[in-house]
Amino acid sequence: MPTMTEAKNAKRAMLDSLAEKAKRIRAEIDADKAADKRLADAAPEMLEALKYVRNLIGTSRQYFPKSIKNHDKFQLEQICAAVGAAIHKAEASAE
Repeated sequence: MPTMTEAKNAKRAMLDSLAEKAKRIRAEIDADKAADKRLADAAPEMLEALKYVRNLIGTSRQYFPKSIKNHDKFQLEQICAAVGAAIHKAEASAE
């Protein structure tokens, strides 16, 4: 059977361990919040860049259809769909 001092030391060790774990979690949350803020700050420029890419893809469809291979066309269409979905999501959430 543990002595009173051993029991107190075990509780202290457990509390210290929990306090350290809480510190690490708090630091991770703070880092996530900072990353979220940077992303939110960059969002307007990223949206404008996506719109530029969408227009660029549209131009490539119009003026260079014969110079793009089928595999590249498929990839271009996938990129265009992803860009369009991201723009739609950004603009729909802004309304």
